[in-house]
Amino acid sequence: MYHGVSSHPGHLSLELPDQIEAHPAVVPGAGGLIYTTHKFPPNYFPTQIINGQTVKIDSGTSVWNFSPQGGGGIHFFTRDGRSLDLG
Repeated sequence: MYHGVSSHPGHLSLELPDQIEAHPAVVPGAGGLIYTTHKFPPNYFPTQIINGQTVKIDSGTSVWNFSPQGGGGIHFFTRDGRSLDLG
């Protein structure tokens, strides 16, 4: 059974002004860390035969992983100070 915890401390949002002031684009991004009690993704082929000997191979997986996130969207301004955000 796997157990883990995730934290996403960094969030960025870049608003790109467009020629039409009523619909500027938004480019959000985030990054975080994931810790699990077992290496993830698991080693599916942890052994290999080299010169007739079975050797354990570490495929470079880890209990610590980085989780990048990104997206996009658009603002629809309904009135001053209010908008409907899609993305």
